[in-house]
Amino acid sequence: MNSEQIFKMALGLEAPWEVKSLSFEINKTGSKDLHIYIGYVKDFAQFRDEKGKSLIYDHNERTWRHLNFFQYNC
Repeated sequence: MNSEQIFKMALGLEAPWEVKSLSFEINKTGSKDLHIYIGYVKDFAQFRDEKGKSLIYDHNERTWRHLNFFQYNC
């Protein structure tokens, strides 16, 4: 099991969502930050609306502060 799979399970992500990459940084101030980049499988027809299934075709990049993982900012 790799790191992406562990964080996918920890965050409760299901298809079409997936962990694209992870990075760990130690800042000049000494704080330790974990960055998790989440993406999705293109052309995944999972979302339902009043017309039936819908494809993911557009997105907006967002950043948010998650609760800490262990003692690291996430």
